[in-house]
Amino acid sequence: MAAIAEIEQASLTELANTHIDDVLTLLDHGLERLPSYRELYLRWERQQWKTQDLDFTQDRLDNQRMQAEGNEVMQEQSKKTYASFWIGEYRVTVDLLPFVIAAPDPEQQLFLTTQVVDEARHAVFFDRFYREVLDVEGETLEERMASQRPFVYRAYQEIFYDTLARIADDLRKDPSNFELLVRGVTVYHILIEGFLALTGQRFNLDYCKRENILPGFRAGFTAIMRDESRHITFGTKFLYDAIHDKPKYADVIKDQIDQTLPLSISLIGDSDPTVFGYTLEQVNEWALLSLQKRLKVIGVSYF
Repeated sequence: MAAIAEIEQASLTELANTHIDDVLTLLDHGLERLPSYRELYLRWERQQWKTQDLDFTQDRLDNQRMQAEGNEVMQEQSKKTYASFWIGEYRVTVDLLPFVIAAPDPEQQLFLTTQVVDEARHAVFFDRFYREVLDVEGETLEERMASQRPFVYRAYQEIFYDTLARIADDLRKDPSNFELLVRGVTVYHILIEGFLALTGQRFNLDYCKRENILPGFRAGFTAIMRDESRHITFGTKFLYDAIHDKPKYADVIKDQIDQTLPLSISLIGDSDPTVFGYTLEQVNEWALLSLQKRLKVIGVSYF
């Protein structure tokens, strides 16, 4: 297993050859001692990467070969995964802006600003992948994303366009509503990033590594996971601090999980009996254990 320092400093080329489980050690390491918001900001400065540095030449050849082989189940799973991540990355870029304003601590605001930049970079990464590897049609980013909207998972609308968008809009109208911010971080950082995205990334990247395909995609998607390890750690620390300041927020977090977790589980289950070579039971078990670890650190007894 790679050392923490090696993963934190890895280049895109090195990340392409790093197993996703090694990157996930960054998250577990953060749970052992929650870093300060300033430390998370400094980690962001050390872990910069550029979408324009990625080479998709081999990815295009791999995609053409996979299309010719006609594995329809795997193609369908990949299509859903890519579309959900691409449109999701753009959606959360926009919806995070009210969170920055609503955060009561300037250190929190500084970090959340870096996350806005991260999410924008992730959306651009997927746009490059879709244009240069998957040959998606559309003159503008808006047109290209719209062409993929029909392929996202079924519960996607309720989680992103109903729950998260509503919370973001309410925060925009009332940025002083701290309980609403607690709900937003629970949905965004813990359930969307720490439950849904983490699970999708883990099993998709594991499949790509096993098959030794899509090296440019692996490099970028693994870099995204490294970014999101910072985001999820932020959300864990934020909710930990909220509860230890006012224990009543534990009930707020539980209530929001009650509302959103069933949608999240149904989204993961919106698939064939196997997901990138794993059973749905294995995927759900991994996802729930990952969520449970974070809730335990936060101080919420849920399961």
